[in-house]
Amino acid sequence: MTSDYIILFGQIKNLALQHLSKYGKDEVDAFGKDLDNILNRNTKSDKRSRDENKKRTYRDIIEGRFDIANLVYIDRKDDGNTIFGKAAEFSSKTINQLKEDGRKAAEKEMQHY
Repeated sequence: MTSDYIILFGQIKNLALQHLSKYGKDEVDAFGKDLDNILNRNTKSDKRSRDENKKRTYRDIIEGRFDIANLVYIDRKDDGNTIFGKAAEFSSKTINQLKEDGRKAAEKEMQHY
């Protein structure tokens, strides 16, 4: 859905520029400046910022994004040592093993692409 909004924004921006170009360079430049002012404003949400010390801007939402072409679910496999209630076991050994298993499963899955 986010990708749809980004595409919609791009189409509206292009439409505005197309219509403004009939008036002249000054109008297009003024529109660009006003648009930059909006895009450089901080978003209401500060979550998902790459830098914890920097507020996210509307430009951050629009630019630098990518479309997800495929989504692959990697399910945890029974390793033979699984016992009832192990899902609540959070020792560093278990967590590290799960991370390693996930990395290997992801690498194996990436070979298909």
